[in-house]
Amino acid sequence: MIANKIFPCWTNADVTLRQLVKEHFKLYLRPTDSHILIMEFFNDEDFELIPTEDINAFLTIYHNFMNHVFNELNISFVSDKYMYSLMIDNLYAAIKNEIEELIYNYEETNKIKISEVFLYDYLGVSHIKGD
Repeated sequence: MIANKIFPCWTNADVTLRQLVKEHFKLYLRPTDSHILIMEFFNDEDFELIPTEDINAFLTIYHNFMNHVFNELNISFVSDKYMYSLMIDNLYAAIKNEIEELIYNYEETNKIKISEVFLYDYLGVSHIKGD
């Protein structure tokens, strides 16, 4: 097995990261007390799969990826559109649908899933047949 380029001391990094992305990667919108929505692709519990010695590096990479997604998909357009709206459940659904549509369009245009961009380009997981 080839060691992961980003996490060379983590012996099963590729297996664990592939599992993390395959089983847990999905769009979440989480409201805060100040009525701001936080966009994420994982729940906090999902990060428990990451060894404690690698969590800071993983989170740095994850935040860089989130910045990439936010900029590449022009998500600020969606957030600006709803900036002064009262946050109610059906509005969360509308925002989530718009972001999911942006993700879908990105994936169709680039012929790669956004989760694969994170897995291969950001986390350094090696490609295997069947991915």
